[in-house]
Amino acid sequence: MSLDRGVDEFLASLRAERGLAPATISAYRRDLGQWVAFLEGREPTPAEASAWVASLSRKGLAPATIARKVAAVRGLHRFLVAEGLAGEDPTLLLEAPRRGRSLPKALTVEEVLRLLDSPDPATTLGSAAGTRPCSSSSMPPGPGWPRRWVSIRSTSTWRAPAPW
Repeated sequence: MSLDRGVDEFLASLRAERGLAPATISAYRRDLGQWVAFLEGREPTPAEASAWVASLSRKGLAPATIARKVAAVRGLHRFLVAEGLAGEDPTLLLEAPRRGRSLPKALTVEEVLRLLDSPDPATTLGSAAGTRPCSSSSMPPGPGWPRRWVSIRSTSTWRAPAPW
C-alpha cells in the first residue's frame, strides 16, 4: 500500500474514532503531506525520519512545531503497524527536539513593594474573597475544630460543614 493511502486511512480514523475537529485534521494532513513529500517515494526508514527532523531544524522551525510534526508522523506509523498495513515503525526511536523552557519573569521594584505592603492572609481573619486562615493551606485545624470544618484544599471560599 502507498503511504498516501495510509495517510488517508489514518486521517479517516482520526476523524471517525477520535472525533477531531476539521482544523486539526487539516493540520495533520499538512504535516503528514510534508513527510510524504520529503520521502519522494522512498521507503520510510529510521534514517529517513531522522534526516527529516534534521531538515526541519535547518529550516529554522520552532522546536514546538517540529515536535507537533513528529507526533503526527509517529501517530501515522503507529496506526499503520497496528492495522497491519506496515511491518515496522520507522519512528519508534525518533526523538523530537526538546522544547526550551523560558525563565520566569522578574518582578519590578513596584510589584515587590506592592506585595510587601499587602496584608498577610495568615494573620487576618478573612479577606475580600471570604477565605479563612486554614482554608488555603495544608495546616491542620486547631484543637476543638472538627477536621471536616476546614477545607485543606486550596479554595477561594470557606464552606460550612454538611449537616449530617
